[in-house]
Amino acid sequence: TGVACKNCHRIGQQGKSIGPDLTKIGKTQTPAQLLESILQPSKRIDPKFITYLAELDDGRLLSGLLREKTAAEVTLQDARDQTHRIATATIEELVPQRASLMPDLLVQDLTAQQLADLLAYLASLH
Repeated sequence: TGVACKNCHRIGQQGKSIGPDLTKIGKTQTPAQLLESILQPSKRIDPKFITYLAELDDGRLLSGLLREKTAAEVTLQDARDQTHRIATATIEELVPQRASLMPDLLVQDLTAQQLADLLAYLASLH
């Protein structure tokens, strides 16, 4: 098994746009910063990628990235790339979370060499 970064990240035309685009990540992040983001994804979260938790008046909880917020509705995009349009009137509470949608320990099954290769690949993206 390997890490399926493309399930949430885009590189060029491949992958999904849930998390940050990695197409030129090596230009903006040092290898140390990349490694930190891989090992501790919640340590520094770009404001565009903060997860929000919505508590609805029927007791349901929905979480995802805040894609749009108007007086009438809130749109969240969850980790499965599902879009949830929620009428503002049904939201009891909308709270930003400190945890990233990217899970911790995502690379725990990689060998040290595989992690080094992933890091070298990401650092090479310009």
